[in-house]
Amino acid sequence: MSKQGAGYLRLLSLLLGLLLGLYGLLRLLPMEGFTLYSPEIYKVGDEETVSGFVARSEGLLLSESSEVVSTLSEGQWVGAGQQVALGYASAQTSLTVSAPGYYSRFCDGYEALLTEEALQRMTLSQFYALSPETVPPQAYGRLITGQRWYFACPLPSDRQKDCVIGDKLLLRLGAREYSMEISRIGQTEGEEFLLILRCDRRLGEITALRRETGTLVFGVQEGLLLPKAALYHTDGKTGVYVLQSGRKRFKEVRILCFEGDKVLVELDLSTVKGLRPEDEIILSEE
Repeated sequence: MSKQGAGYLRLLSLLLGLLLGLYGLLRLLPMEGFTLYSPEIYKVGDEETVSGFVARSEGLLLSESSEVVSTLSEGQWVGAGQQVALGYASAQTSLTVSAPGYYSRFCDGYEALLTEEALQRMTLSQFYALSPETVPPQAYGRLITGQRWYFACPLPSDRQKDCVIGDKLLLRLGAREYSMEISRIGQTEGEEFLLILRCDRRLGEITALRRETGTLVFGVQEGLLLPKAALYHTDGKTGVYVLQSGRKRFKEVRILCFEGDKVLVELDLSTVKGLRPEDEIILSEE
């Protein structure tokens, strides 16, 4: 290669290096002085505090001794024909499970009362009159079969207009949320009616639950929750500025509702232009 050609190559390499360095600098500069916020997926709606019973298809597991300690853990799945190891004070034995299901160590006397059949004909008066049966001393746990579970609770009569069989409601029990389907709407008695909800998922999580206080959410809307201060109105559009590849970019949003100083905006994963949970929203520039 001639000296002239080698000189051109060195010059080209130098220019390329300068461009790469300038690009890296431009990426870093906008990062300085920005306060960023990551939006969170959130559900809102009209909430009602409820107190009710969790119901399942379940039966007691009985042994020949009252001094039984099972090796099974709460919510563990047991297959049909599986031998369950039991520890007695004086000996070791086992019991063969006749049907598959989830194991629970808790027996409360409601096992034969809160069945699927009973819920379909239960009145509100019968709900309030529920009283647990005596648990035999030979009971060392219960086996929960099937995949469906229920939540039965009374509601004020003015809530009946918000309930349609087959519709979905959100049930919050502690820190967990469950999507429930309305299975039955009871007759109004006085100023209340009995609502029966069902769920076909996550049965293993609720094996120890029975009488619970939770929150029902009507008209659930799911979106991204972010501060109202993050909103901008530009060229007739409402949106936020996000930081992408070190640069500011405007993303249009659709407002669903306001929650105090926060706003819930639509989460649309069908387009790359929509706001996403992993986006870094620019709240302010210092």
